[in-house]
Amino acid sequence: MYRLAQYIVEISTLMGTKDSLHLIGIEEGSTVPVIAIDKEAEPKVRQRLYDVKAGSAPRDALAAESNINEMLIQDNGTAWIETEQGSAQIFVFPGAEKAQQPDIIVDEYGTLDGEVLRVGGQRENVPLLLKIDGKSISGCVSNKELAQDLGKYLFKPVRLRGTGKWRRNQLGWNLVKFTIDSIHPMERTTLKETVSKLRGLRGLSPEKAIAAWDELVHFRDGGELH
Repeated sequence: MYRLAQYIVEISTLMGTKDSLHLIGIEEGSTVPVIAIDKEAEPKVRQRLYDVKAGSAPRDALAAESNINEMLIQDNGTAWIETEQGSAQIFVFPGAEKAQQPDIIVDEYGTLDGEVLRVGGQRENVPLLLKIDGKSISGCVSNKELAQDLGKYLFKPVRLRGTGKWRRNQLGWNLVKFTIDSIHPMERTTLKETVSKLRGLRGLSPEKAIAAWDELVHFRDGGELH
């Protein structure tokens, strides 16, 4: 019963509009919660499920999908959401089936934006703890020279460039290691300030506008954001 309640909580988060969802029964056989959706909320629920499939849904919905799949892996099961009377499946949770797929390892050059929380260690590759979207991310390393520079930006936002090793498994993409090769300080600005800077690009020739845009959104070596 407790496990079923966990699934139902995650399903309600996945669908959103929680006040418009109603559990009206549990069918026999495999555990099948029967959920009624208020008519006016149905388009919003369908769009939210579509956005989850596309990976563009709000974070809580994407997290709910991941949590459901993780529970299904633990329970060695699969699941799906279907319309009334089972006429069509509108959302599938591969669960245990997805867990059987081999991990994919990818090495790719890229960037990480976050706040420096900790720098230090005795190893040749110095570890860094980074805060991204409220989560602490480990696995970042740099040489000692860069680590000294990183120490100057403790609790400040930075953009790190380097080569990342990423693993994709049944729960999604996870960072294995990110080797930093350059640091670029970031400036905290409001949306209003950024829009004002963008408006300042009006009236420039295409070449000058591109150069000004490059200064606005990119970083000169070791320089501040302008």
